Amino acid sequence: MSLDPLAGVLHAAVHRAAPGSGDAPWAPSEALTPAQALAAHTWAGAAAAGLERDLGSVAAGKLADFAVLMAWQFAPVVYHHPLEKYHLIDPREWYNASELYLQDLRPTNESIFAWFTRSSVDEVMFQPRSFRSVLNSTRLTAEQQDAVLAGAPYVANRSTAKVMFTVDEVYSDGARTQQVPGLWVFSYNLYYSWNGCSNQDIAISLNGEQQVVQYIVCPIGVHEGDWERISLLVCAEDLSLQQAAYSQHGWWETRDCTVEGQCPREQNENDPTVNNPVTYIGLESHANYFESSPLMVYAWKNASLNNGRVQLENFGGGVGGRSHA
Repeated sequence: MSLDPLAGVLHAAVHRAAPGSGDAPWAPSEALTPAQALAAHTWAGAAAAGLERDLGSVAAGKLADFAVLMAWQFAPVVYHHPLEKYHLIDPREWYNASELYLQDLRPTNESIFAWFTRSSVDEVMFQPRSFRSVLNSTRLTAEQQDAVLAGAPYVANRSTAKVMFTVDEVYSDGARTQQVPGLWVFSYNLYYSWNGCSNQDIAISLNGEQQVVQYIVCPIGVHEGDWERISLLVCAEDLSLQQAAYSQHGWWETRDCTVEGQCPREQNENDPTVNNPVTYIGLESHANYFESSPLMVYAWKNASLNNGRVQLENFGGGVGGRSHA
């Protein structure tokens, strides 16, 4: 049985039969297209109640009821490496546990730059930099700090962390004046307290010969509060998945979901009619990958020598993470 309150209604309107019944269509001449059925049960209902300015569709300024209703169908299934120590967390929990610091690496109540927060800031020639930190917090015990960095607890092998998401229209210009009709973007934001010490690889290829060097990166005090994201381009007419973009720090890997195997999906364990996208998380790098691998290269740089005047074929370096042992 589907958990989607619209699934049965829309299926009946389009196919003129109950989902999975095998019955012959009843009054097939009255069948609607998927777009007509969706509009009838969303925008048309809001219009009939005189609420089309606030409800019934995904648009700037409208309430998000419909977006919430549909977003769970596209929410990614997130898999972590078995050795991962720093898991997903509600960003509000991290923020509430963190402490504000200014550029001299002291809490705001001890900072020699505390006077920057007064109006005299306009009289100096530079602005202070500030950041929030759990690793350097003076308010937390070691046990409390470890708990926040570790992320939300697991219940029955499932994370209890809350994932933030947005739904937006698609525009072809940066000023958001040229809307592309018929498309939505569902973005799911994954938050981690800290990246930890990442076990990564550098792969170097020279004339077809490859060398791989492992190294450890510990971005202490630099990579706290790590946002990663998966964005999905969805056709509004039939709710089909068109593209998926996986964030990998400063890089994005975009896949064409209309091509078989490009965007792996997994049957929802609570609703077999829904297939959710899958993402595999790099060990303590928290980069997103569409498939699991012991080495995923998310950056490749071709090498040049002598200020670019000497170029070598097939010479370069890559940086990657691993999503399984």
